[in-house]
Amino acid sequence: MRVLVTGGSGFIGTNLVRRLIGSGHEPVVFDDFSTGLESNLSGLDVEVHRGNLADASVVAASVRGMDAVVHLGARGSVPRSVAHPVATHEVNATGTLNVLEAARLENAYVVMSSSSSVFGANPLLPKIERTWTQPLSPYAASKLAGEGYMLGYQASYGMPTLVLRFFNVFGPWQRPDHDYAAVVPKWLWKAMTGQAIEVHGDGTQTRDFTYVDSVVDVLVDALERRVSLDSPVNLAFG
Repeated sequence: MRVLVTGGSGFIGTNLVRRLIGSGHEPVVFDDFSTGLESNLSGLDVEVHRGNLADASVVAASVRGMDAVVHLGARGSVPRSVAHPVATHEVNATGTLNVLEAARLENAYVVMSSSSSVFGANPLLPKIERTWTQPLSPYAASKLAGEGYMLGYQASYGMPTLVLRFFNVFGPWQRPDHDYAAVVPKWLWKAMTGQAIEVHGDGTQTRDFTYVDSVVDVLVDALERRVSLDSPVNLAFG
């Protein structure tokens, strides 16, 4: 299959692109390289489209001729969304709509990465998909909006779509040096360079961390079987 991977130079995208190549598929990367690194793709024979998800015409041109889209591209980070809510909305919500509209015209299958953050203030454990969501940040709200568009396009146009809610993914190619770096690479980097590790609160809070290979396994399986479901699916470790 020809598969467009939005956010393909990010750490999840990089792992996915390499797996797709190894599985005999033809991935194409769409990225604005605002957080992903071009060096992640060095040595790979892969077509790259540089652009912003908020630009509908650029997205449409990149989706043309694709069998499927794995929509990983997003403006991440809760703190950054609080500082820049409109920019977060434009990439995450409007960007997802642009991907869907382009894919609809190509009859392409779409898998979207949503986030555990959509549950927000919901205290229930374990996190069950059909329990209520209550976003606590513009980032979470933008991801929930993207979910709504995915399911709305599936119901309205019969498009095969799948929403996966990622839970704190970590692994190779994840940046430790970014202002909004995730905790696992940041702590490893600090430990390796002899810096103090900062812990907020009393240290008893928990997160469900998911290794990137587990995520890639599910994404490739969904692509190859064109899995579609009328509700989001939690993609978590436990």
